[in-house]
Amino acid sequence: MKNFSHFCEDAEKLSYYLETLFPKLNIRFLSVEDEYDSQRMEDRERLGAKMLELERAEYAKEQSRRILAAKKKASLPSKVPYGYLRSEKTQSLLVDEETAPYVRMIFQWALLGVSRRGIAERLNLLRLATPGQRQESGRLKVSFSETKWTIGAVQKILSNPTYSGDLATGRLRQSLYEGIRQYATKPSEWIIQKQSHEPMVAGDDWEEWSKRQK
Repeated sequence: MKNFSHFCEDAEKLSYYLETLFPKLNIRFLSVEDEYDSQRMEDRERLGAKMLELERAEYAKEQSRRILAAKKKASLPSKVPYGYLRSEKTQSLLVDEETAPYVRMIFQWALLGVSRRGIAERLNLLRLATPGQRQESGRLKVSFSETKWTIGAVQKILSNPTYSGDLATGRLRQSLYEGIRQYATKPSEWIIQKQSHEPMVAGDDWEEWSKRQK
């Protein structure tokens, strides 16, 4: 055998094979890279130290996997952008087929030159629930008396790079223990993860829209 890990990566199982099972079956085990021969007394005596080394390496790998998983989970924003859903299984963004068409419509209207006020008025005429109303009640449409789309709500969607397929986090920050209320950060302070999910707006359209905002 080339080394211990090629035979078995689980330190507990490897210890059982080498110290219990193989001696009972009178099996000789050789590991070239580890310079181990089960027939040599000195090799058997230092086996315990080798097992401890393997256990530590296995523990380090497990810790690394946990940290990576935690980072991936923490990478999603606390509030999922309108038009998307959170996948609890993969910790990624999925397209909300009910609301996504309206997000695409908002960008198309903006590219055609419709003002933010005009877009808000059109959405209210469609009786579309705002992102907040959608999140609270799950409704897609509301009554005319409940419509609340504003210029600010439209601008929030049009300025969010998440719709291009790039996940933008850190757009809002706060520090309660320092008495700092939530505030909007500068684009240069955002954390961008390129192409992390399915885009809502085509790349060419997003580039064109981004140019207009400069």
